Amino acid sequence: MRLAKALSLVLLLTLVITSGSHAFSALAGAEAPAGDKHWVYAELVDFKLKLGGEDGQNVILNSILSEANLDKPIKIDDWAYLLDAVLKLPPANRAGLLEMYAYNLATENEIAREDAVGGMVKLLTIEYLSGTVYAEDLQPAEALKDLSALSDRQETLVRLAYSEGLVDSNTITYFRPQERLTVAEAVSMLHKVILKYDITFTDAADPVDGTGDDKLNTNLPQPGGLAAEIEQYRDRLQKRLLQVQTVEAVLLGEKNRKDKGCAK
Repeated sequence: MRLAKALSLVLLLTLVITSGSHAFSALAGAEAPAGDKHWVYAELVDFKLKLGGEDGQNVILNSILSEANLDKPIKIDDWAYLLDAVLKLPPANRAGLLEMYAYNLATENEIAREDAVGGMVKLLTIEYLSGTVYAEDLQPAEALKDLSALSDRQETLVRLAYSEGLVDSNTITYFRPQERLTVAEAVSMLHKVILKYDITFTDAADPVDGTGDDKLNTNLPQPGGLAAEIEQYRDRLQKRLLQVQTVEAVLLGEKNRKDKGCAK
């Protein structure tokens, strides 16, 4: 009798354990619910497809955009690499342009969100973004509740980026200008740039082959001063950016007029 009860108990435990293991296996093999995916997931997939091609064999790109790094601050070398890849900076000038609008804005090995956006907007004025804007064009940025936290040098450029729909998808009401730009935010912004300006990568060598030879080596000694071609690009940037900078005067003028009106 005792032997029969013992055998029955063993059989019952075996059934429970077996059923539990099947349930666990099914759960482990199932895809994570869509709600568990990172907020940048859809943009990341399309971004990697556009830059890395169908084979996805761009070693550098895959390393930079590893899902394990999405919420970590992006390294300045990686940010410069992605800017160059997306904007197709002229090979003869890219070192100087990236020095001015990426590396010179970095804080140690990372970059603040406002500086990343400001540098990106300036590089966009080379070919994609018009420098002529008016105060009303920047009104959408009023939705940001921390505009007052922006630095004077980047405020207009951040306003412009927000109004043009070029800031990351996770930025709704707070821009967080001094926080470090993350990999996910970098992907989201540059993906928006690709879509907005219909940038395509059809050339076999475009933008980079990802073997490692294209990686910018900023430790190489640079010749004294910028090359003549880089100077020309800088002049062109400054001329177009002067138009953007006049918006600051317009905004300041409007603020002064409002202040005077309130004082009356």
